[in-house]
Amino acid sequence: MSTIFKSGEEYTLSQLFSEDRKIIIPDLQRDYCWGDKVHGSEAKKVELISGFLKGLINSFNENNELDLILGLIYGYENPINHIHLCDGQQRITTLFLLLGMLHRKNGCKVLNNHLISSYEYYDDDKEPYLQYSIRESTLYFLSDLVCNFFLNKEIDKVEAITEAEWYFNSYDEDPSIQSMLSALLTIEKELNKENNWKAFQYFIENKIKLLYYDLENRENGEDLFVIINTTGEPLTATENLKPILLGSLSDNIQLNYEWEIREEFFWKNKMKKEYQADEGLFEFISWFIKIQLKANDIRIYHYFKTKIDNGLQTDELLKLHDYYYKFINLIGLFETPPFENVLSSIRKKNDESTVEYVRNFTKDPESSMQQQNILLPLLYFSVKISEKQEDILQFLRRLRKNYFDKQRSNREGSYLDWRYLLQIIEKSNSLNEVLEFTPSVPLNSIANVNDTSSSWFNLEEKIKSEFIKNVEQKQKIEEWEDHLDFKGDISPLLKMCLLNDSRSEIPLLLNYIEYYKFEDIDNYYNNYLRLENLMIEDEGIKFPVLANYYRLFKVIVDCNNTIKVPRTTGIKAVTFSKKNRKQLYSPYCLLLYKQRDPLNYIKNFIKDELQVPDFININIDIVSCSDIIKKWLIIKVLVAEDNQELLTYWNGRKEDGVSIYSDLKRNVIFPDFPAKLSNIICGFALRSGGSGGNKIEYTNESIWNNSKEIATTFAGIKSNDIYWEEREYLYKEKVIKENEEQIIKVINKFKLN
Repeated sequence: MSTIFKSGEEYTLSQLFSEDRKIIIPDLQRDYCWGDKVHGSEAKKVELISGFLKGLINSFNENNELDLILGLIYGYENPINHIHLCDGQQRITTLFLLLGMLHRKNGCKVLNNHLISSYEYYDDDKEPYLQYSIRESTLYFLSDLVCNFFLNKEIDKVEAITEAEWYFNSYDEDPSIQSMLSALLTIEKELNKENNWKAFQYFIENKIKLLYYDLENRENGEDLFVIINTTGEPLTATENLKPILLGSLSDNIQLNYEWEIREEFFWKNKMKKEYQADEGLFEFISWFIKIQLKANDIRIYHYFKTKIDNGLQTDELLKLHDYYYKFINLIGLFETPPFENVLSSIRKKNDESTVEYVRNFTKDPESSMQQQNILLPLLYFSVKISEKQEDILQFLRRLRKNYFDKQRSNREGSYLDWRYLLQIIEKSNSLNEVLEFTPSVPLNSIANVNDTSSSWFNLEEKIKSEFIKNVEQKQKIEEWEDHLDFKGDISPLLKMCLLNDSRSEIPLLLNYIEYYKFEDIDNYYNNYLRLENLMIEDEGIKFPVLANYYRLFKVIVDCNNTIKVPRTTGIKAVTFSKKNRKQLYSPYCLLLYKQRDPLNYIKNFIKDELQVPDFININIDIVSCSDIIKKWLIIKVLVAEDNQELLTYWNGRKEDGVSIYSDLKRNVIFPDFPAKLSNIICGFALRSGGSGGNKIEYTNESIWNNSKEIATTFAGIKSNDIYWEEREYLYKEKVIKENEEQIIKVINKFKLN
């Protein structure tokens, strides 16, 4: 049984055009005009239908499982199930024509369609679901169009409609009919292209939704018609919203002026391919409501309608404009050096303007987490707590840490969902109260989201709060936090204070400030900086031996894990020169950064590796790819130290991985000899592309004897031998022996030092 339409609810076309309902275009409306070729005040030749249709098709092709909201329609019901549209006519009519063409394309069945009810078709006046009351000719034409064209294939093409017996001469004088015919020609042209039109019809009928706003009666509809415009253009999202909020406040000059200020800003700061201020302003309003509701899923029109119903629309508009000014202030702050320095670790593109960066929080799905975890709390903070630059900056620093805690697998327990964070701001009155918030009672729960507010002001933050009372220490801590490896999280530096040589695990922080000596932590940070800078070749040149050993150390303690080389098959690699953050979660690395003599510390690790029985021999049946590469790199580093050389950082490609075949037998140089380190070779993965396959690439002949190259053997073997060409047995035995003698030589020399 049919039901009255509810204001603020979303409806599909299958719901609008069904049962005994009628969607009526009242006589106060203008003619249908989207099919026309000329639009706009400057009479530009713009054809609207194809762009509208292509947008629908693109949405269908991208994800036809998602609902597509096509905006707001205004109307009133009188009598029940007779919906008189006061705005939305152009979209509704175009969608109805599209449904008709799809129904014709997919079968022309009379039953179970959304063009006309079975009762009307068989037993009554053949009135379709869409009714035009602008003039009788339009009304009759739609009935003829549905019954004699959409549900009947006797006429082959749209262009033949004007020759049909049911087409009257008076139809030529009706502008709505002529525009409909033009629209049908465009739709027909697009539907003649090959596509899955049955699935597309289902998408149009059941996935497109329109938000219905009830105007209650014709009088309100006439008032809205005057307020909106008379251009014939479809309304934008904020143009739909504007009359709702300002329609009854038209005499309030200040509120109307403030709306224009916001429109002007977003007009001047449009994104590429935007032709109006609407999208930017609508996004800003959505941010505002998300903050008010502390929720991600919002219904903008429903939110404001509730405020209007409670007589709060003026207060809400004043609050909205206050948020706007705080937003403009934030944009300005984002362009100052202190804020740019913090945001540089978050921003993905530095060539975009600040407004583009903020707008992309919504445009770029990958950046939506920045909108939630950075922008919304910061905006609410500047409104509720403080406008002071230093306060906002300090809060931004804390937000940055929280943002990256979400992405760090070992820090998830420290991350606080932005909706809980908004609650903290709401319950606080100063920066310190926000930063040092400890819940006395649980915050309002959010479905399927853990409340980790008890970890917001954790031990790390408490220790920092003691240190930053000293201005110089505060500056140092901010320097540490700004390092791209830490990004706000300096807990590894604090945990170094609790490490000793007997520990194999990183300890938890302890709640005793005396354990943490600031000068020691500063030394640890400088040691870390010195060693990690060696991962950059320009720095490695200055200290070649230490650079080789440090890169090797990170491989040995599994900070550079064995990986599958992207877009290759059957190849494994260990990254040797690529920076990552794994060293901050390795107890061995944290102990290294405490050492006054890091080189000696690393060499002791290497000696332990060399104590393995039969280090040179390799059992291919049980050894791992990682073990072979580690052994290979150890010998390479020992040879490089003997020659005081810096091992190359990468092979000129972005793989930056020392690679071997997963089928370990393929790494043996002479297959008819045992697999030893002297009869094995590592190289670099080469993605040849096309049908060429993938392979390990070795150093070319011109630099074959260069010991600083990773992809060369240690002695004796010529470059051509790596292709396993036929050689005499004695020759193979000789070169493997020479290679092994070189390996043993550097191992023995290292052990004696």
